[in-house]
Order: sequence, then structure tokens, then C-alpha cells
Amino acid sequence: MTLGLTCNRCHQAITGEDEDELVVNVQEHVAAHGRVHGMAHKPSRAHILRRLRKQQAEAAEAAVGRVEAAEAAAGGAGEAKATADRAEEAGSPKD
Repeated sequence: MTLGLTCNRCHQAITGEDEDELVVNVQEHVAAHGRVHGMAHKPSRAHILRRLRKQQAEAAEAAVGRVEAAEAAAGGAGEAKATADRAEEAGSPKD
């Protein structure tokens, strides 16, 4: 499974096939920024993996929110149909 983080500085997606590859790619990306801006910085593996876990948790929370919103919209549509069905039954003559 491909893992990814977004660079805070340039917003580029940085990916890796596993955690080890992602860590190396993030460290290389940050080093490239350092060369351009004259700053030496190498984020630790622990820091990168903390950011990954936080991003994954935020994505999961957002997905749950989208599912709940969709269910609420579908439930609202179902309630509206049930109300319309009851109104139709009430207005129709009984045999």
C-alpha cells in the first residue's frame, strides 16, 4: 500500500511503498529544501511517522463525517418519502 505525506512548505505529495521508503523520501525532500534555502534539517523517523499517523487519523475522521452526512441525507430522503406515502394513503379513498 502506498503511503504519502504532503510537504508543509511546498504542498507536494511525497510517497513511499512502505514506511521505510516514505521516511527516506521525506528526508530527501526536506534536504532538497534545505539546500535551496540554506537550512540544514533532517526530520527524524519518529517525527515523520507521527505526522503520517496524524494525517491518517484526520483522513479517517473526515471519511466518517462524509459517511454520516450521506446517511443523514439518505435517511432524510427516506423520511420524506415515507411522509409522502402516508399523505397519499390518507388522501386516497378507502375501499
